[in-house]
Amino acid sequence: MKETFLSRFTPSLLTQQSLEAMFVQREPLARSIVEGIVESANTGNKHYYLVVGPRGIGKTHLVSLIYHRIATNEQLADKLLIAWLREEEWGVASYLDFLLVILRAMANETNDKQLQEQLANIIATGDAKLAKDQCEELLLKTIGKKTLLILTENLDQIFEGLGSDGQEQLRAFIQNNPIFTILATSQSLFADVTERNNTFYGFFDTQHLPALSLDEATSLVTNIAKQEGDEELFNALQTTKGRARMRVVHHLAGGSPRIYVVFSQFLTCKKLDELVEPLLKSLDELTPYYQSRMNELSPQQRKIVEYLCDQGGAIAVKQIASANFITHQTTSSQLGKLAELGFTRSIQRGRESLHELREPWLRLTLEVKKQRGGPISLIIEFLRLWYSIDELKQKLSNLPKDAETDRFYINHAINNIDLTDKFSIEKICETDIKTYLNENKKSEAIKAYQDLIVTRNNLGDKVNLAYLLGDTERFTEARDVLTDIIENNRLSEQQKTHYLYARGYAKGKTGDTKGEISDYSDAISNCKSPSKIISSVLYHRAIARTNEGAIESAIEDYTRIINMQNIDNNQIAQALVNRGYLLEEEGRTNDATNDFTTAINNKEISQEVRARAYIARGQSYLESNKPECSIDDFSQVIESDCINSTDKATAHYNRAIALWDLGNIQGAIEDFTQANNISDSLPDIKALSIYNRAVLKGHLDNYQDAENDYSYVINLSGVSNKYIADALINRSFCRLLLGHPEGSLDDYKTVIKMTAVSLIQKAQAWNGMCAIYLETGYMDKALDAVNQSIACDPNAALAHANKGELHYCMRQYSQALASLQHAQKISKRPKFGIESHIAATYIASGKKKLGAQQLNKSIHLLATKDDDEYSSNIAIIRTLLLRTRDQAEWKTMIKIFIDAFEVNLQIAQLGQGLVQSIRTMKIDSLTNADRKAWVDVWKELAGSYDSMKIPLQILEAAMIYLNDNDDRALLRLPIEQRRIAEPLVGADTGSLD
Repeated sequence: MKETFLSRFTPSLLTQQSLEAMFVQREPLARSIVEGIVESANTGNKHYYLVVGPRGIGKTHLVSLIYHRIATNEQLADKLLIAWLREEEWGVASYLDFLLVILRAMANETNDKQLQEQLANIIATGDAKLAKDQCEELLLKTIGKKTLLILTENLDQIFEGLGSDGQEQLRAFIQNNPIFTILATSQSLFADVTERNNTFYGFFDTQHLPALSLDEATSLVTNIAKQEGDEELFNALQTTKGRARMRVVHHLAGGSPRIYVVFSQFLTCKKLDELVEPLLKSLDELTPYYQSRMNELSPQQRKIVEYLCDQGGAIAVKQIASANFITHQTTSSQLGKLAELGFTRSIQRGRESLHELREPWLRLTLEVKKQRGGPISLIIEFLRLWYSIDELKQKLSNLPKDAETDRFYINHAINNIDLTDKFSIEKICETDIKTYLNENKKSEAIKAYQDLIVTRNNLGDKVNLAYLLGDTERFTEARDVLTDIIENNRLSEQQKTHYLYARGYAKGKTGDTKGEISDYSDAISNCKSPSKIISSVLYHRAIARTNEGAIESAIEDYTRIINMQNIDNNQIAQALVNRGYLLEEEGRTNDATNDFTTAINNKEISQEVRARAYIARGQSYLESNKPECSIDDFSQVIESDCINSTDKATAHYNRAIALWDLGNIQGAIEDFTQANNISDSLPDIKALSIYNRAVLKGHLDNYQDAENDYSYVINLSGVSNKYIADALINRSFCRLLLGHPEGSLDDYKTVIKMTAVSLIQKAQAWNGMCAIYLETGYMDKALDAVNQSIACDPNAALAHANKGELHYCMRQYSQALASLQHAQKISKRPKFGIESHIAATYIASGKKKLGAQQLNKSIHLLATKDDDEYSSNIAIIRTLLLRTRDQAEWKTMIKIFIDAFEVNLQIAQLGQGLVQSIRTMKIDSLTNADRKAWVDVWKELAGSYDSMKIPLQILEAAMIYLNDNDDRALLRLPIEQRRIAEPLVGADTGSLD
């Protein structure tokens, strides 16, 4: 059996299922309050909520819903009691009265006969003081170790009855006995909780219930249709036409949920008799309340309220003042006071404020009293707005003879022509569109346009909708609307050109480049005479053709623009710049430079377009290896006062690249810094600037600053994964050099887990992990990592070289030689690391003469600086330490190293490589004796060379620190040597600060 309108009007009578089904908008608030009550029941942290909103806004619905959710929570059964007070507790005139209604509510909730009897005995005493004490005692005894949830509405009325003394007693009782949690409601804020000097100031967590939006109201009526099983209404609300009608109803209802409940009844009840009588009864019950509220107002305020009641909608201050013979200033003042009292609200429309009654029920109540038996205008307005005249006439003709109420109201609706102008869908939609656009609520404006188009098939509305959809990047919908415009309307030549152009742009944004080009071409062929619009279409077609790879066709389009007459010089200049870029791609560098120069020399273009031409020519000079010329062009942009920040950042970035090419590292660092500091720089420009600055700082051996810069790039929002992955890979290298191999490994692992990064970047990360595992003696992990790297990028010479080093360390010489020679073959140029390990493999496998020759060949790369990749990392030293602990073998190999480096005058380089091998001395498999023997062999064989003295001092200090964990060995080194040693052994004596 369906619930009646009257029960629906009183949510406390509804089942939980119905309350949940009709609940819209407030779910986050309901969930938050329930969580607070649960916490109150389980902990000493008690919550007190006050929900504020006018009548009909949904306070009782919210309270009823929360009651059911709490009451059916089995986990709270032995922890929480509930006292749900009546909606109108007129009998509270003192603190004692409040205690009595709480106890009565508790007894009713559990049907506790004993509690009811005890309560009756207290009342029978007739002694107020004794009764108060007994009530407090009984309340505490009944609650025991549980928590009591008090649900009460109209808290302002209860507090008025309590008076200041009663409020003080209540606050003291709650504070002395922290066993209460409260959910209360009020139609507006009141002094007892808002004024600082009052007892309950700051006590409640106050939540305001806003009016329903159009979407929320539609959801509510849709839910009611579901509940009632009304498929016709439910289906109607799924259509644009149904939503358009709801929009008008929304203006009538003012966002009051209770009004929408009434509207749903207009549609679901079979006879208006079933609706009118309970509605009149409800309005009659509300009359004393609203009369008392009106009596609180001044005569001027009552006059304004009655005027707004008669008007129905939102009215400007000027109109209110004029109609009531009150000055504009006085009217504004009185409206402000009425708003504070909760009678009115204002709506901003541009610079104008419109005012209306906040509560539709107030208007209805006052109106019914004025009508004196006449029809309820709400019903007439609804019928006239929801149904067309034809639909109403059809209803009228189908009415049974005894449907007098229905006939009465439908006739009034049919004959009430004035409502058409006042509340027509067209007018409401137009009003909403202006409001939404003024408030920059474009999505809402789109819905209003869609509703308007259903009502009237107007070309201008469709055009506005299409452009608004494009403005909000809803390009598929924009394309469809434009297709409807083009195919179903008689258009002028100029209109068709415009709409084809717009649809082409929308198609391009959806990825349909072929369709985009086709629409641009149709737009161009449709227009018989050249114009500014054609130049724009040609420009966008050229961009689309470029994206399609049709470079020559794109160049032709730009050429047509350049040769056109009577078009904007900026368009011509931008076409020159874009054509120049394409000519550059085609290898026609001189033609490209001429286009950029022609654009620059045009005196009639804007500074910003000229700046882009300078940037384009500067980049062309960079590509042509003319960094000095490019610096002049980028400086022109940087030094201009009228250029936007993005172009300036781009110029700083490119000038930094040019300075870098010229060897001006410090100047490049400064320009990269400037590019980043410009706040409006694009994320990728900021990322590239700091990334490259980090690279330069690494070249200057400033690894800590480099690491910080890479971290900045990694944490910069809006940066593509490519740049983040590159920054992680480089940061891991800095961390390794700074003595943080764990952090280095973490960075590589992060890259491997990332999506949308290239296989080459993953290969680099795997290879980096291999190098760390190799250096720290984890051969199995290193081999797995290098195999993963080669699987990602089979042509990475460095990965094959690392695999060769691994096999060498594992004494698998044939596999080592195969991997190293493959790396040698695919490497773009000879690498010391590859060539030297081939030499070491020959020597270790017994081919000492061949190995010595190969070693001399590899060291020659360092001497001629053909390869600086391994200049400070002679990897054959660390791999020797990893491969064997045999001191005789060490001596043989080290002697060959020293002889070869001496012949090539590279002993200093050998010393640097020896220092870098200190990281390998930390591996767990090395004993203290192994480390000492390693140092002793090097001192014996290399101690006579002056350029080896400092490296050997650092090596010995590092050995002592690692063996004894005593940083005094490091502190005995000069500070500049200590700074080298500390990151290699993972120590920190403060020298790095």
